[in-house]
Amino acid sequence: MLKRYLLVLFLFAVCNIAYCQNSNNSLYDSVNYAFIKFETKTFNLDTVKTNSTTQRSFKFINTGKIPLIIKEIKSSCGCTVVTFSKKPISPQNSGIIEFSYTAPHKPGTINKYLIVLTNTYEKNYMLRIKGKVIE
Repeated sequence: MLKRYLLVLFLFAVCNIAYCQNSNNSLYDSVNYAFIKFETKTFNLDTVKTNSTTQRSFKFINTGKIPLIIKEIKSSCGCTVVTFSKKPISPQNSGIIEFSYTAPHKPGTINKYLIVLTNTYEKNYMLRIKGKVIE
């Protein structure tokens, strides 16, 4: 009885492995997704003076096989304004996400986030903006 149970368990495991290796059943099918690769996911502004505005950008490339679409970018606060192209980025082409950060009137630490919503497998990415506000 134990041998039969082990044989059934073994056959079940082999069938599952064969099923998972079939590319049509893959959860991560690279043909159907764009891939976004950022130069960096953290941008260090170093020091910024109070009440000043700084403009910078995140650079990226679509390393996938279909066009990359940035659907939306959400900022963690109103002090960071983002601009980006809503046009699809073709495979192997690059793009930029520009942001403008307005420092508050008080000195302190900068720790802001941008959430990038895309048509990639991972769907969204978190970009960080850090630095220090000085007088």
